[in-house]
Amino acid sequence: MSYSFQKRLTSKLLISLLCAFTLIWLIINFSVRYLIYDYIYTRLSHDNETLLAVVVKNTEKLNTKLLVAGSVYQKPFSGHYFEISENDSLFRSRSLWDQTLKYDHSIINSKNHQQILGPMDQPLLLLVKRFRKGNRTIIIAVAEDVSDINNSIQLFRYFFSLCVICILFLLIALQILGLKKELKPLKQLHYDLKRLKLGQIKELTTNTSSEFTPLKDEINLLEKTLVNRLTRHRNALSTTPNT
Repeated sequence: MSYSFQKRLTSKLLISLLCAFTLIWLIINFSVRYLIYDYIYTRLSHDNETLLAVVVKNTEKLNTKLLVAGSVYQKPFSGHYFEISENDSLFRSRSLWDQTLKYDHSIINSKNHQQILGPMDQPLLLLVKRFRKGNRTIIIAVAEDVSDINNSIQLFRYFFSLCVICILFLLIALQILGLKKELKPLKQLHYDLKRLKLGQIKELTTNTSSEFTPLKDEINLLEKTLVNRLTRHRNALSTTPNT
């Protein structure tokens, strides 16, 4: 019976720990990815505003002026790209070479960011904003390759998962050892009950936890009651006159 009790407690403990650590794993992994992507979008927003300032101040020779955007936008397939659309004109960063950013233009009217595949199938985070300056409508799309970041996140997930699994097994082992230690008095109580039944002891003196002390006291009281009844019954029989 004690084994069954121990098995049930161990199973419930295992399920509880698995649920808790799974929840922690999901929260931390989602948070890490969200925070990193949010930082990248903030940086893309700054680049977007820088490009807007260049476009607004320069209406002629815009391709030359856009060189101030930074060297990362000049190297072919560097992982940093932008496209500027104004009316029928389209300006691209040199890093795009002869390609364009392919994205769902409906995001301009709803959310302004999206994850897309760029040149050479690079995974990109894209930020698109629409600006109006007088009679000018300017759409600026800025994107950044996140393949290295995704690899780092994946590496973090691997090591974090490994640490979680090790800690989980350690906690389970410690809890099982603690549970076995707490159940030792019950096994001793079971042994003492057999001795009480055989008359080797008169009462239970086993050291038990406070939860089981009332049970031990009730058993001792029951034993004394039975002994007293048996004594009175024997006394009654011994004093009965012979007929």
